[in-house]
Amino acid sequence: MRQLLLLAALVGGVLCMTVDYNKYYYSRQPDLFRLLRKYHLWPRNETLKFERPRQDLNVPSPFIFGGESVAIESYPYQLSLRLEGTHICGASVIAERWALSAAHCLDEALYPSAITFRGGTPHRLAGGYIFHAEYYLLHPKFDRRTLDYDVSVTHVRESFFIDPIRAVTLANTNTYYPIPSAAVVTGWGLADADGYEPLILQSLEIYLQQKQFCWTSTIEALTDRQICGGSGVYGKETCYGDSGGPLVMNGYQVGIVSWGSDNCAVNIPGIYTSLTNDEVRAFIKLNTNV
Repeated sequence: MRQLLLLAALVGGVLCMTVDYNKYYYSRQPDLFRLLRKYHLWPRNETLKFERPRQDLNVPSPFIFGGESVAIESYPYQLSLRLEGTHICGASVIAERWALSAAHCLDEALYPSAITFRGGTPHRLAGGYIFHAEYYLLHPKFDRRTLDYDVSVTHVRESFFIDPIRAVTLANTNTYYPIPSAAVVTGWGLADADGYEPLILQSLEIYLQQKQFCWTSTIEALTDRQICGGSGVYGKETCYGDSGGPLVMNGYQVGIVSWGSDNCAVNIPGIYTSLTNDEVRAFIKLNTNV
C-alpha cells in the first residue's frame, strides 16, 4: 500500500504539471482525498443510501438530471471569477460592490489588481461587464489542507447593479431545510471527461444529503461548515471551474461550491461551504454588512 501511494503521488505530480487548467483545481483539494480518489482507494459509504425528496405525482417532475445551458436572467447573481483574465472559479453578487466565493479560489492571488469578475452574461468569455477587485478577504480560519472555512468576499470598484445583474439573497443561521432537499448549482466548470469547458452557463439540480453520506473510513467527518450534496446520477456533478459558485435553494444561497472528486461525474457527492453556519455567516456579515 505504501508503494502504491508513493506511485500515486508521483504520477499525480506529473499530471498536474502537464494540465495547467486542472492543476489549478487539483491543487485546491484536500491532499488525502485527491490521492485516494484518483487511484480508487477511497471506499464509498455503503451504509447510507442516496436520498431524493418524494415526488408529488400530481405535478410535473421538478428534477433536472444533468446540467443544461441557462440564461443569465434566470441566475442574475452569477459571476465568473477571473485571475489575470482567465476564468478560475464561480462567484455570486451579494451586494452592490461585494462578491462571494470560495477562499481556495483566491488564496494564491497575491494582489487584487489581478482579480476581475465578468457578470451580466451567460457567456464565459464574452458580453456582459467586467468588474475590478479593490480588495478581498479570506476567512481567518480558512484551512488549506481540509478546505474548512472555505469562504471569501471581494469588494469591487464598480457597482454590480447594472441590468440584468442582481444580488442573491443569502441564507442565515435560522434557515432550515429538510434532508434531502433539492438545490441548484450553476457554473462554467468542465462538462465532460475530455476536458470540454462550456462557454454558456450551466445549471444542475443536486440533493443535499446527510453529512454521514460523505464520510468514509479514510476521510475525516465533515465539519459544521460543510454541506454534502450530489446529483445522484452517474455523469452529473460539479467539476473544475465550478468552485466558488452559488448553491441556491428556493431563491436563497445556502452554500458555496468547495470541493469534490478529482474524477468528475462519478456519482460521488460534492462538498459545499454552508452559509447557515454561525462562523461563516458572521464573517460575511462583519465584512460586507450583508
